[in-house]
Amino acid sequence: MHTIRNLLADARKGEVVLLPRGRHTTTIVLRQSLSLVAQHDVALIGDEGSAVMVVGGDVVLEGLTLVTSRAFSGAGLFVTNGARVRLRDCRIERNSAPGFGGGAIFADSGELTLERCTIVNNLGARGGALALDGTARVTLSDCVFDGNHAGVGHVLYLRDGAELKAEGCTFRTRMPDGPLFAASGTTTRRPELTLARCIIEGPAGSPLFEGSVRSLPPRLRVYESLLSTLACSGQVELDARGCEEGCATWVDDDCTQPLADGSLGRGLVARAADVPKNDGG
Repeated sequence: MHTIRNLLADARKGEVVLLPRGRHTTTIVLRQSLSLVAQHDVALIGDEGSAVMVVGGDVVLEGLTLVTSRAFSGAGLFVTNGARVRLRDCRIERNSAPGFGGGAIFADSGELTLERCTIVNNLGARGGALALDGTARVTLSDCVFDGNHAGVGHVLYLRDGAELKAEGCTFRTRMPDGPLFAASGTTTRRPELTLARCIIEGPAGSPLFEGSVRSLPPRLRVYESLLSTLACSGQVELDARGCEEGCATWVDDDCTQPLADGSLGRGLVARAADVPKNDGG
């Protein structure tokens, strides 16, 4: 039987590679455009760090499980060099990235799309599930995040000019405290997080989102979502519309919200009843 590395070594650019059923202990490094599709149950465990590293090309991962890998960053999946990656119906669980972070996924550039993926029980120094840096752009659709844990941002950590957009996703944590989402910009660039039609359950009494206080405030947009709370700490530029359950409240006086004239007001309190509904206009 061909090993996965043999299959990939023989693959041509743009080819669809069917991965054999089973648990495979190997680190896959992809430098060209390929589609990796699971035949039945396929689990990948990194033997040299991340389970999958994408350093170039347009890559599709479909039906894979990335599990129990350990790396400095992105133990399940590591994306760099402007690569474009699409994950469909994948599961990433029980990975650990104690260095920089991103227990499940790290990206510092390129474009990453996740569709119908499950990201659970991952651990990272920053971003238990996701750590995004530089110019990374990530889109999530109909994904579930649960049980992820980090020192900063149990679900997500954004840095520099990284951006994430999520629609129809569920974000939960079982940790007793700490924000689900955290971000840190620079003096010239700010990260951005957009959540639409999501379910978000954070620890009681903790901020849902934490922004840096020494840089441009990150942008947080939350639309038509159900939230346990949307408390913020640090500096955050917030736009919240059509949400339920305390849509925009503050835990300190350092949060910022755009005013009608485009300026930033500090220490404002806006609850769900005060936030205009989005009627599709």
